[in-house]
Amino acid sequence: MKVEFTIDGPLIGKARPRVTRTVTYTPKKTSQYEDLVRYTAINSFDECFDNDEPVDVKIVAYFPVPKSWSKKRKALCLANKELPTKMPDADNIGKIIMDGMNPKRKLNKQLKKMVEVRIKRDMGD
Repeated sequence: MKVEFTIDGPLIGKARPRVTRTVTYTPKKTSQYEDLVRYTAINSFDECFDNDEPVDVKIVAYFPVPKSWSKKRKALCLANKELPTKMPDADNIGKIIMDGMNPKRKLNKQLKKMVEVRIKRDMGD
């Protein structure tokens, strides 16, 4: 089974949890983006994965080409000659997408099923 979905809007990386004297919490912006990922993923497929089915995850993150760049540099970006090197990094992109798709934080079951995770950062319009 193959599932594809697109999350519209600006990309947000997974932020570190905040720790106070009494409580540890996830920042609001991160929680909201995880909810958006969860909502988008749930509405993208009807079936559930089999319990023993291996999972191959491919994430492609598109970053907009800055408007201030020259036409030559924009053309290089759109031809994949120049790739994004700004934040968020690939690790934080993967974390927020995977955590958003994992309701109730049942990580053990999900991590056991993953056989491959690929994250690509690319420039696009």
